[in-house]
Amino acid sequence: MMTYQCPDPPSRCYLLCATPRTGSTFLCETLRATGKLGRPEEYFECLKDTGLPRQPSQYFNGLAGGTGGYDRIMELLGRPTLSIDLQAIMQRRQRGYRHYLDDVLRTGKTDNGVFGAKIMWGHLADFLDMLTGDPDLSCSERLDRCLRTNFPSLKYIHVTRQDKVRQAISLWKAIQTQQWRSDIGGRVTGQSCVPVFDFAAIDHLRSQLAAQDLAWQSFFRTNGIEPLVLRYAEFSLDPANALAKTAGLLGFSDELGTRTETLTMIKQSDGQSEEWAARYISIAARYQERRDEWARRVTRCAVSGRLLLSEFNQIS
Repeated sequence: MMTYQCPDPPSRCYLLCATPRTGSTFLCETLRATGKLGRPEEYFECLKDTGLPRQPSQYFNGLAGGTGGYDRIMELLGRPTLSIDLQAIMQRRQRGYRHYLDDVLRTGKTDNGVFGAKIMWGHLADFLDMLTGDPDLSCSERLDRCLRTNFPSLKYIHVTRQDKVRQAISLWKAIQTQQWRSDIGGRVTGQSCVPVFDFAAIDHLRSQLAAQDLAWQSFFRTNGIEPLVLRYAEFSLDPANALAKTAGLLGFSDELGTRTETLTMIKQSDGQSEEWAARYISIAARYQERRDEWARRVTRCAVSGRLLLSEFNQIS
């Protein structure tokens, strides 16, 4: 198993265990602004096979190709082709992932020895594969040992968002526009594009995000870990409280200040997001009504069948 080789390794580490669009980028920026809680970034987002972060079409790998929903989503995304960064892949193979990990441990560490990073469940298998040569996540105990071996005095922070519908809508809009953040002063990362509502896309992402969040919970439960849980609805309104909790988790008793002038991120949710949420909930409710009616019909048919069979047996 690969272990860290950094000449000056961190003394305390934490991982922000998240799913997309939970406010984790804002949280990272807030933590960095203290100057004492590491420099958390999404250091492990590049996938093994492409050398790049997850691309738009890869969010929909679970949908069957050739189906109407999948084809429509691909059309909305402009029929994207899968790009591959061969240079990044070759560089990683030549230098070895250990060297990249060493660089990350140095980059993500503040002067007091604290290292922070965030990792998405969807990136974990590739990260584990590049770290150990084995992508198998079936053994949670082995995964925990691997992470603790490479990140000294590791603490876990579960970053979650309870409203999965609005989380999925946020992700679907970001996938379409490639605008993953907005900042004060108009800074926008990504291309200019008008997002389009699509129930199938949002529903698929909602299910995907819920499953990934449950996977994190299962990982913590299996290993007897009680992570610090930071909920988007809470820390987005009170980031100072999230800072205090993180500091306490890492053993800091003194008050940590945040250079608020360095925080430029603003929320991307808007009236359109709320309109889409209401629209999604309405369509989902109609689908549920149809499923319930179908279940009632099946039940009535089953009961009728049993009655007929009983009468037949009595006659016989």
